[in-house]
Amino acid sequence: MNVEQGLRDYLEIKASIAYLENELNLMRTKKQADDGRAAVSPAGGNGLLKLEDGAMDGRIVRLGTKLERKQYTLRKLNALLSALDERERFVARKYYIEHLTWRDVVSAYNREMHSPREVDSLKAVRKRMLEKIARLQRCCS
Repeated sequence: MNVEQGLRDYLEIKASIAYLENELNLMRTKKQADDGRAAVSPAGGNGLLKLEDGAMDGRIVRLGTKLERKQYTLRKLNALLSALDERERFVARKYYIEHLTWRDVVSAYNREMHSPREVDSLKAVRKRMLEKIARLQRCCS
């Protein structure tokens, strides 16, 4: 996984997880309701209900698989973020996740953190962060 791209996509990944969970819940609820109706009034000999059930089941499985992959990616990104120190995590969140420019990262850092920094200093923090993440990925692979 390209961690930098993963961090850039972090909010989109979180949103897609929420969306997929919502879609799966809706589909499962609809399927349960349809199953209840089928038990009361079975389809005629044409087999259309079974085909629709199969299509619904297939879609539920596909969305469930997609959801699991997204959740795995998010857990992996969260694990990597948890290994960072406060400055590294701040830079990762502001630069990658919130998509701020370096000028805005510096401005936010100087407002929110205790020790003011310049752009080059925060770029060095980013470089150390990426090296740390690469080490973590190597040792865990």
